[in-house]
Amino acid sequence: MLSLWLSLWYLSPVDFFKNFLLIILFTFSGSPLALAEPTSEFRLGLMTELSGPWVSGSGALCKRGYDLARQTLAADGTYKGKKIRFFYGDTQGRGESSISELNRLVSGHKVQAIVTNRSQVGMALNPISKRRKLPLIGIVGHNSFISDNPYSFRTWPSTKLEGEALSRIARKQGFKRIAVIALEDEWTISFRDQFVNHFTANGGTIVLSESFISSDSDFSSIVSKLRSIDIDSVLVDLGPTQTGPFLARLREQDFRTQIFSNFYIRNPETIAVAGAEALEGAILTEVDVEKKVLRDGLLRIFDDDTPNQYKYTCYAGVKWALDAIANADTNSSEAIAQSMKSMRSLDLFGEQIPIENRELVTPLVVKQFRNGKLETLGPMSTFNLEPVENNAR
Repeated sequence: MLSLWLSLWYLSPVDFFKNFLLIILFTFSGSPLALAEPTSEFRLGLMTELSGPWVSGSGALCKRGYDLARQTLAADGTYKGKKIRFFYGDTQGRGESSISELNRLVSGHKVQAIVTNRSQVGMALNPISKRRKLPLIGIVGHNSFISDNPYSFRTWPSTKLEGEALSRIARKQGFKRIAVIALEDEWTISFRDQFVNHFTANGGTIVLSESFISSDSDFSSIVSKLRSIDIDSVLVDLGPTQTGPFLARLREQDFRTQIFSNFYIRNPETIAVAGAEALEGAILTEVDVEKKVLRDGLLRIFDDDTPNQYKYTCYAGVKWALDAIANADTNSSEAIAQSMKSMRSLDLFGEQIPIENRELVTPLVVKQFRNGKLETLGPMSTFNLEPVENNAR
C-alpha cells in the first residue's frame, strides 16, 4: 500500500487526482488492496464437554442450554441488531484441554468472550481470561471463581451459597453429627468446605470426612466404617459416576440414615444406578428451574420437557453475553466486559434475576426424593426463619 501512495509522486496533476481517488476507494471498500478492516460482528465462544467422560452428563445438558439460547435468541445470526457468530470448544471436562481450546478459539476464531462450564475448567481459564481481559462467563460454582479475576462472571450458584444452604437445612432439621464423603475435584471440594465451615460454626460436628479420586469405584470399606460410627446423617458430595454406586452400596448393606447431597444426586445416571429405595428421603438444593417458558422452549425445539439446572444456567450464560453485546459500544472484549459489569439484572424466561458483583443471584429451592420422585419442599428462604442454633438435638 505504501508503494501505491509513493507512485503518485511521479504522476501529472490530473492522473494524480484520478489515482488518489482510486486508492481511497480501494482503501475503504474492503478490496484486497485495503488495510485490514475491523470486523463488525461479535464472536462468542461456547465451551463444554463435547467428548470425554462428562459428555453424556454435564456436557450434553449444557450444550442443550447453549443451543436453546442460540435457536430462540439468535437463530438468524443476529441479536438486537448485532451480528453474532458462535464457535464451540471441547473442554473434555479437563483444565489442560480447556486451555488449548480457549487459545484456539481466541487465536483462530477471534472470539471476544467465552462461556464455559465446570469448576475445573473455569479455574484453569481464569488466569488467561484476566491476562487477556477476555470476558469469561462461567457455569462455575467454585467459590473463588470471581474473586481474583475482574473479567469473570458467574451464572451457577456459588459453592458458598449452595453449601451453606444445605448445611442450614441439616441444622434446622436437627441433624448435628454428620459424615462427609467427597470427590477430589475443584467443585466438590469447594462445596464440601463451605458446608463443613457453616455446619461446624453452627453447632454441628463432622464425625468422619473421607475423600475419593474419580477412578475410585469400590465403596464397601467406607460403608462399613459408616456403620461403625455414631452419626445421624451423611453428606454425599461425590461426582456423577460415583454417587449412584455409593448410594447403592448403602442400600445393599441396609444402612439407613438421612442423606444430604450435591446436585449430582438428581442426574439420570445416578437415579438409574442407585434405585428409588436408596434415594428415598435424600435432600438437595438447586436453582428454581421450573419455568413454563423454559419448558415450552425445550419441548418445542428439542422435544425435551425436563428443565435442568445445567440447561438453565448455560442458557443464562449465553443470554447474559448477548445482552451485553447488544449494549456494547464496540465489539472489543473490553467493551463487552464493561457492558456486562453495568448490568443489574438479567431477563430470564420472563423473570428479572438480580446480578450482584458479577454474579447471577438465582433463587434456590429445596428438594427431596419421596416415593421415587423428586419433590420440591419449598424455596430456600423458608429455611431461614429461625436461627439454626436453636434446632440442635
